[in-house]
Amino acid sequence: MRETILTALIIFFSLSSLTSSLSIAQSKFGSYYERGKDKLASGDWQTALEIWFEGKQHLEERGESDPRIALSFIELATDRQAEQYYEKASNLYYWGISQNSLENFKKDFEKEVERISPILKKTEYEDWKSDLKKGWPGLPAKIKTFWLEKDPDPTTSLNERLIEHWERIAYARKNFKKNRNTVYDTDDRGLIYVKYGEPENKREVILGDNSAEIYNVAWQYNISPREKGEFRVAIENYLNYPDCEVWTYRLLNLQEPIIYLFGRDEGNGPFGLRTSIEEFIPERAFRGTNRWGVVPGAVLQLLYYSELSFFDMSFSSRVNELDQNLALATRPFKSNAFSNRSIAKGLHIKFRVVDADSPAKRNAPKEQFDPGKYITSFPLVSNRTRFLDKRNKPILVFMAFAFPPQAVKTDPLKIMQSDALPDYKLSFSLQLRDADMKITDQVFAQPIADFDNTGFFKIPHDDTQVHYTLVAVASGSEDDSLTQNLPKVGKVFFEKVDLLNSDPEKLEVSDLVIGVDPSNLPNAEMLPFPVVQTDKIWQGDVLQVFLEVYHLKIDEKGFGHFNLDSRIIRLKKKGKKFERRELVATSFEFNSTGSTVKEDFRISMANYNPGNYELEVEISDKISGEKKKRVAAFEIKEKITSSMK
Repeated sequence: MRETILTALIIFFSLSSLTSSLSIAQSKFGSYYERGKDKLASGDWQTALEIWFEGKQHLEERGESDPRIALSFIELATDRQAEQYYEKASNLYYWGISQNSLENFKKDFEKEVERISPILKKTEYEDWKSDLKKGWPGLPAKIKTFWLEKDPDPTTSLNERLIEHWERIAYARKNFKKNRNTVYDTDDRGLIYVKYGEPENKREVILGDNSAEIYNVAWQYNISPREKGEFRVAIENYLNYPDCEVWTYRLLNLQEPIIYLFGRDEGNGPFGLRTSIEEFIPERAFRGTNRWGVVPGAVLQLLYYSELSFFDMSFSSRVNELDQNLALATRPFKSNAFSNRSIAKGLHIKFRVVDADSPAKRNAPKEQFDPGKYITSFPLVSNRTRFLDKRNKPILVFMAFAFPPQAVKTDPLKIMQSDALPDYKLSFSLQLRDADMKITDQVFAQPIADFDNTGFFKIPHDDTQVHYTLVAVASGSEDDSLTQNLPKVGKVFFEKVDLLNSDPEKLEVSDLVIGVDPSNLPNAEMLPFPVVQTDKIWQGDVLQVFLEVYHLKIDEKGFGHFNLDSRIIRLKKKGKKFERRELVATSFEFNSTGSTVKEDFRISMANYNPGNYELEVEISDKISGEKKKRVAAFEIKEKITSSMK
């Protein structure tokens, strides 16, 4: 009996302890968030922000995060347009979307994935949803990487793209409230606004408000003045005077503007996105002709498109097509859309199908954002190569070539040779991030004599590094009128890459360094390898290749022996895949005086046409029989001659 009581007491105190721990944990996660919500409910939004920021600091000290605090902070700051909090909002977002908070706040992550989904590629969205379902801890890093790589200036704590996304959400919630059918609790206009921002042109109309086209049809059919009023009433029986809002984005597709229509299906029902003007016309208007032999739906088509013809040529071209049909109305034995139900219905269906399958909309980008509001960006050509150092440890080498905004050259060799660059000072930095996308280190480029526009990094390579951000910043030009004194930034991102094998018993080969010969440059010997790295080669030039071979087996005389087989492969795109066709294969035999070898060789591009290629190199150790293959992609560009300029 005493043992039973003792056991019961132990279980009781254990459960009490567990309950207490859970209570403490819930309080720890919930207190700051709830206190901030209470202050917001009382109207003191600034204190709410301060409480949430304080909560972030305290929880961060314990290695904890709360996405509710982070998301509420950025939502409130952007809703109030409190720009003084925007930098903190960016910081809190990266803190709250964290590996250690996914399990406790899965529903908050689900909501955030849905808020981002309209600007995600379909494959990305499906991947994220799968991660959520499995509870995979890598999802927070994917979300943070998504926003990091959209940040105009990764050298600052403020992520302007993330902030603008939430500013658009706040604006949409205040201005697009005819229903709440989107993830943002807005009508469909809010969805399009969050994706693309303010349209270049916008128009609100009530379709059918101008009855002039009804009388035009009556005149074409020789309807007497006495009956014109009856004719108009007969048409208006199908006319619901639908309200329609038209948005045009011309920068999404320079060949053809993208038009979004909003309104109610057949003029009734919920307000939303419509694919075609035809959706505003009742289907019953195409079921037959009235007593004057006119199809009412054709008249409504002419009426609606005429009212929008000034807005875009696509509407006026429809008016022309309908006018041509109307011109046939009084000609004997000539069928047309106004007097023949089948023709009218066919034209109605044709317009709907064309609008629903618009190539411009189908190929439109997932979002529109202009980083030029915040920075002046310039191209940054950068490459990452894996090597083993003298101690047989994996290292990464990054080479970057940059130039200021006014420069127009993009060929790395020409960049390095140029004496005409404006008086800018270029600085290069490399940010290293871990699996939770936290910056673990930031290094600055090693200077190379006589190559002011070149950045060179050599860093240890380990498994904790999952993301690299290489940034170039230009500063110091006296004439900055062309860039409006905005920061001048170039950036390149690299994902995680496998380490080279440092096992001395296993053959290993560095990545291929491909590019052009630097021998005509001053102080070319100062470069880390005898190649100016680039994957763009002019037709007729020479492709320079450099690689290192490690862990060769040595014979009894102290020599290594290996073969180098190279293949040039032409890539031709067929549908979504590339067709590979081998063009040239060469083989060389080498002897080495040690287990490590550095080799460079050249391949003339004189006989190759412009296009995409791969260089495939295979190293075969003749003693051990081991083989190792490396591949590098490059493009041959057609050389521009003076006569073509």
